[in-house]
Amino acid sequence: MGEIDQKLWDEIIAYQLDLRRVEAGTVKNVLIVLNRMQSELVAALASQGTLSEFNKQRKADLLRQVTQVLNKYYLAAQGELALSTEGLAHAQAAHTVSTLNATVAISAGASLPSKNVLVRLADNVLVEGGPIADWWQRLALDTSFKLSNAIRQGIVQGETNAQIIARVAGKAGQPGIMEIAKRNAAAVVQTATQAIANDARLKTFEANSDVVVELEWFSAFDSHVCARCMALSGKTWLNSADGTHAPVGHTVPFQSPPIHFMDRCVLLPKTKLSKFMPKGTRASDVGQIASSTPIDDWLSRKTTAQQDEQLGKGRAQMWRDKKITLSQLVDGKGRELTLAQLQAKYN
Repeated sequence: MGEIDQKLWDEIIAYQLDLRRVEAGTVKNVLIVLNRMQSELVAALASQGTLSEFNKQRKADLLRQVTQVLNKYYLAAQGELALSTEGLAHAQAAHTVSTLNATVAISAGASLPSKNVLVRLADNVLVEGGPIADWWQRLALDTSFKLSNAIRQGIVQGETNAQIIARVAGKAGQPGIMEIAKRNAAAVVQTATQAIANDARLKTFEANSDVVVELEWFSAFDSHVCARCMALSGKTWLNSADGTHAPVGHTVPFQSPPIHFMDRCVLLPKTKLSKFMPKGTRASDVGQIASSTPIDDWLSRKTTAQQDEQLGKGRAQMWRDKKITLSQLVDGKGRELTLAQLQAKYN
């Protein structure tokens, strides 16, 4: 991690655990909504008579009913997430200010972003560049498409109502369409929660650019970290009040996590006095390591099989042969390179 204010980083990372609890609570509320949706869908299918005997009109009417049920409950799920994010942006900003003020490297009082800025963050959550409302709509459309296909297929094959319902709700050892829908909804909630928290933290850093001079990408050192996030690990950008963050020692344009679904990365601050602070340690799946440990050094402690699983066999071999470093897994714009692109560029 370099020479950093260890206390500040530790406090922010620890707060991520509290954020995961908020995230888990919201996921639980959303799943309650989707379980109700599943119950209503199952009841609708069970009460229709023999589905395999439906004519074209009755089948169309049933599918319209299914779509109406889906739209109603996905709108309710979206509302559950909105309730969570209303106060999350302010809470995250307030915690960041409190942490800055409590840090020994800070001598002046840190300030919150304006209320309007935080309100806009909560109202305009983006996940992979798309508004959160669009993602809920995509989930509803995807689930509707899969359910409609399952019902049509069951009818064509002359399945019983129970067999068609099993396609929807699943059965022992065989997950149904609703299980996939629930996992996708949980991923949207978790990623949106991380997005609003990271955005609020970033706006707070920008509002205190006289104290926070650089931002460093922090990736979890464990088996779940992806190649793109490994490549970004440790990269820094200048902090500025106007939101323009120039790269420091590299060419990758600034971006704020999450950059993909279920991304756990965060931007951590370097203060103007951090160079006077002692180096600390950080957690990893191989135990406590020096905070300045490069991610390449961490990966070198893994077995060959673990490295292959983490990067893919071809890329891992290029890395072991020292043809590439982990930071070279992305191009100068931060886009992940394929194995073929890496081989063409570095072999």
